[in-house]
Amino acid sequence: MSWVWVNPNSRSVYFVYQYCQGSVKSFADLINLLNLQFTSSRGLEKRTADLYRIVQGPTESLRDYLGRFNKEKISIPNCDRITTVEAYRAGLYQKTGLYEQLTMYPCYSFEDAQIKTLRISG
Repeated sequence: MSWVWVNPNSRSVYFVYQYCQGSVKSFADLINLLNLQFTSSRGLEKRTADLYRIVQGPTESLRDYLGRFNKEKISIPNCDRITTVEAYRAGLYQKTGLYEQLTMYPCYSFEDAQIKTLRISG
């Protein structure tokens, strides 16, 4: 086992990585190992904008989509109210009556959007 001290771009921060001798063939391999080590140990905080990734599938029911969306929303600290409602509407399958209703008559809270969803889905 060897210790490698790397000073990238003459910065004052030193990265230390212990590796098996012979496993790093080039400087690029060493950089890849360092990136893998330090980026995988850092957790990413979820943000309200991540809600835009949740979309309703064409065969998914409104209740299932609402459940998935709500589960993700709850896991986000300090979730922005306006962005949440807009992300929910944007993720709806556009051929549903709810999408049209939320576009024509926007909600100002996610609770209102949930109520409309439950009324429509029966």
